[in-house]
Amino acid sequence: MKRYASNNPYLESARHLPWLPRRARLRAMLPTLLIALLLALGCVELAGQRITFSHDVERDELVFLIEYDGVHDSDDVAVGDEADVRTFVQGREIMILDWPFHLQMAEFQREIERIVADRQGDEEPIPATIALGRFLVANLDVHFLGHYRDPAGRIGGAQLVIVRGAKEFVRLANRAISEGFIADRDESIPRTSDRLQEAARAGAEWLKLEEHGVSLTLPVHDREIQAAALAAAQQLLADPWAGHKKGNVHGILVLVQLAGSAGMSLEKKPGTLVLRLGNGKDPVTLRAKLRERYKPNLEAVVVEQVPQSFDALVAQAILGEAKPSPELARVADLLPAEDRVRAMLLRAKSDDPAQRKQALEWLERESERWNREEGIPVAPGANPSVEAYLEAWAAWYYAALAM
Repeated sequence: MKRYASNNPYLESARHLPWLPRRARLRAMLPTLLIALLLALGCVELAGQRITFSHDVERDELVFLIEYDGVHDSDDVAVGDEADVRTFVQGREIMILDWPFHLQMAEFQREIERIVADRQGDEEPIPATIALGRFLVANLDVHFLGHYRDPAGRIGGAQLVIVRGAKEFVRLANRAISEGFIADRDESIPRTSDRLQEAARAGAEWLKLEEHGVSLTLPVHDREIQAAALAAAQQLLADPWAGHKKGNVHGILVLVQLAGSAGMSLEKKPGTLVLRLGNGKDPVTLRAKLRERYKPNLEAVVVEQVPQSFDALVAQAILGEAKPSPELARVADLLPAEDRVRAMLLRAKSDDPAQRKQALEWLERESERWNREEGIPVAPGANPSVEAYLEAWAAWYYAALAM
């Protein structure tokens, strides 16, 4: 199997965090529990990805709908990577923003168990990062919902991920964050590091969950952080395209889209930064367009491993034709608008005239609702040409993906 250095645009953007030391840059890019698990890199790539999440307060669960848009191999011939896809599905694995952020659950569990076994007899408690990993191994559920194709025919896959015990997960995550700040002091921002370490030793509640969102609160030294942010911006403007791989969306643009799509807001108070994702009332969707290129060299194995049509199931659920499976029911309220439209575009191409009529009528109603309540991108109006009408909805779909 071919292995290569990462072409991930998110990883490329790490160089624009110049005020962070190398280890801190890694923590800025990765969830703490995955730092030790950047395993061998394959050639599987995504055209884009969307992650929608919500906090089910009643069940005390975090629910994620992860969608892998445009799954393909970076080379013309997918030598060996069909096996990666099979292992990915069968092993209930997770990938965030391309293969470098690929969590192999079996390897993850073995690594956690090995570290815990090695520490038996130690007087010191298990590190918070490892405790968080053990919690995830015991409380992470992964279900594959099906495959789908965008209007251009590029294949993707939908996945449901549930973290049981959301409150405990956040508590352990906050401990792990504190542990990281205490262990890795950043001397390039000493005054801010003093504040971070003081808060960490006091048991700071860095992360807070809302029903539809999350916030991160950091104590900072105002002028020091302002100067660091200015230095980062100057470096970026001086050489914005250095190290950027042709064909990938620039890493900074990926980060900007992720922030914008998730409704990210930054609140600055004296001595404090508060970063929020979501508006608190709607599920949060993070969208990332990673690259333009796509090759249909993994389509067969994706369909083989995830044979259900996700869009067919979504259309049936929207129209009340069939009771959704327990897994699909968990994401019914999380589906981004573009998913519902994509499902109806598939239905509109059915050989059954009645199904085509249902889909077109739904799209007309959705156009009115969307333009009344949301408005951007503008949904297509009525058109006597069904073909042109569906093409306009396809254009709307891609415009929605870019937001």
